[in-house]
Amino acid sequence: MGSIYKKGRDGYYYYQTYTFNPESGKKNKRIFHSLSTKSLDEAKKKKIILDKKYEKLSQRDILNNKRFFLASAITLLILTFYFSKTLYYSLKETSIQEYTVHKIEEKNTQAQKAIIISNQKKKSEVPKEDLKKNESLFFKSKIENTPNYTIERVQNISSSLKQVKIFLTVEDSISSESIKLLCESITNEYSSFSNIIISVYDNSENGIALAQGIKSKLSLEDEIKSWIAFFTYNVKEGSFFDDTPSKFLRNN
Repeated sequence: MGSIYKKGRDGYYYYQTYTFNPESGKKNKRIFHSLSTKSLDEAKKKKIILDKKYEKLSQRDILNNKRFFLASAITLLILTFYFSKTLYYSLKETSIQEYTVHKIEEKNTQAQKAIIISNQKKKSEVPKEDLKKNESLFFKSKIENTPNYTIERVQNISSSLKQVKIFLTVEDSISSESIKLLCESITNEYSSFSNIIISVYDNSENGIALAQGIKSKLSLEDEIKSWIAFFTYNVKEGSFFDDTPSKFLRNN
C-alpha cells in the first residue's frame, strides 16, 4: 500500500509507494510522483487507483522474476549434464598412465600457483581499518563552502527514466543551509539524471547504518533522530528541500 502527503511549499498532494525490484529481489523500488491536486478527498481516490495499479505491476514483476530464475536453473542443469558427459568420454579414451602423469603435473602447477598467490597477498595485505578509512576519504567533498560528507550508497531506481537515489551522511551540527548547498552541488554532479532523490543522515552509527540500507536492528525513533534532511530535484518541478523529513515517518 502506498501513502500520500502534502508538500507545504505548493499545497499539492504527492503519492509514494514501493514495488518489487528485480535487481535486488525485494520490494524496495520507490515510486514517487505528484497527484496534481490540492484536495485531500480527490488525493485519496487517486491513491486507491494507484495502489491497485502498482500492486498488479509488483505481482507481475515477482512472477517474471521467478520464471527467470527457474529458466536459469533448468539451463544450468542441462549445461552441467552435457559437459559432465563430454568429460566422462574424454577421460575414458585417455590411458591410465597418461591420466596419472597429467594429474601429477596439474597438482604441482596448482601448488606453485598457490605459493605465488599467498606471497602476493602477504605483500599487498592492508588492515581493514585502513581500507575503511580510505573508502571514507574517497568520498570526502572537495567543493568549497560545503561540509564534508560521505556517500554511503547510490541506488539507480530506473535507468530508462534516469532516476537515482543517493544516501549520504554528514555531521549533525551542520546548518540546514549548508546541507541544502551540498545537495545542490551533488545534483550538479549527477546532472545526467532527470530525477534525483537525496536522503541525508547524521554520521552516527545509526545514521551510517540507515544510509547503507541496514534497518533491521533500528527502531522508528532511531530513524527519526538520524534522518536530518531530504532533497529532491526534478527537471519539470525543480528542487525541494526539507530539513525535518522525519515528520513523514510519524505520519505513516
